[in-house]
Amino acid sequence: MYWLARYVERVENIARMIDVNLELILDFPDDNSLNWKPLIDTLDINELFEGKYKNYNENNVLNFLFEDKKNLSSLNNCLEMSKYSIETIKDLINLGHKEFGENRVQEAKNKFKNISNLKLHLIGSLQSNKVRDALDSFDVIQSVDREKLVLEIIKHYTPYTRTKEFYIQINIGSEPQKSGVHVDKVKDFYNFCLNNNLNVVGLMCIPPKQNVEKFFSKMVDLKENLNNRLLLSMGMSGDFKLALQYKTDLIRVGSYIFNE
Repeated sequence: MYWLARYVERVENIARMIDVNLELILDFPDDNSLNWKPLIDTLDINELFEGKYKNYNENNVLNFLFEDKKNLSSLNNCLEMSKYSIETIKDLINLGHKEFGENRVQEAKNKFKNISNLKLHLIGSLQSNKVRDALDSFDVIQSVDREKLVLEIIKHYTPYTRTKEFYIQINIGSEPQKSGVHVDKVKDFYNFCLNNNLNVVGLMCIPPKQNVEKFFSKMVDLKENLNNRLLLSMGMSGDFKLALQYKTDLIRVGSYIFNE
């Protein structure tokens, strides 16, 4: 109940901020960006927003806050993630499952802080200002996708850092709404990571829903062209069986496990 209350509170706060902004907008200048940018500033998610949208206009901001899957603080995501509290996965831990994925840095810090001997993977987008916390909270970061992020990781990395393994996230379907390195830039980015001594152990993707097999095959080709020893993290609840046919090393199947 505690975690459900936390997520509901976040939903209410975002909705309240939008409502206040709509009330105040009558007193602001006609510059649409000036009216809507403060909402993103307050939530400190500018980097994620600007990674997808060029303008802080009403449509872009409301879409980002209400529905955008790339924004893990969106109302939809807040409501969906309320199901995945530590209480709901204790049975799995008791059965011996020791490896879990989490989308948000802060939620992982709070949720797993009193549980040891787990291997935690960050599978959600990572903002530069959350790098230090992520390195202290996760064993694996699967969402490395830009040079700025690599440099920030290296800046805070020490021999005592918890995170030891990194995956490059590939935007395998070249979808503008998704994070990840575009296919034609993967080789250069991989070399950039190696040149900065980042321990890249694998590649991760979230493919389009259509023609999934084609994109899994493309991931296999990327791996073979870069380094055949790299691991693959691909396949979720709806397509993991197909991913296994393409020799994926990791799958992400929370919804399948909980019969959703």
